[in-house]
Amino acid sequence: MLLTPVLAAAIGIYAIAVGRPGDATWLFITGASAALITAAFAVPCRYTILEDALSIRCGVWFYQVPLDKITDVSLSSSWASGPSLSLKRVKVQTDKRPHLISPKFRDDFVADLRKAVKAARSASA
Repeated sequence: MLLTPVLAAAIGIYAIAVGRPGDATWLFITGASAALITAAFAVPCRYTILEDALSIRCGVWFYQVPLDKITDVSLSSSWASGPSLSLKRVKVQTDKRPHLISPKFRDDFVADLRKAVKAARSASA
């Protein structure tokens, strides 16, 4: 996620060193824009287990997965796209689709989420 801004800044510094400040300006603008767009879609990245849903927020994306719709919770290292900042992920499967998330303490999170799903199922039955 940081490759584009860092690379643009490094090439911009090189452009200044070789006497091309105009090109450097555009590189710095491009790098800053890439950093802002990345931050808008990645910060904050958090997952909250509520009484009736799993709340997922990653930047401007926000949605909730009802606990009674979760069919499976498992560890994953999938490269598929998802609201996560790591490849140490948790796959939250629903009847419609999987959700890949990356909580900081994933083993504890999986245990807590499984417990919440079980409680939600027993409350709705």
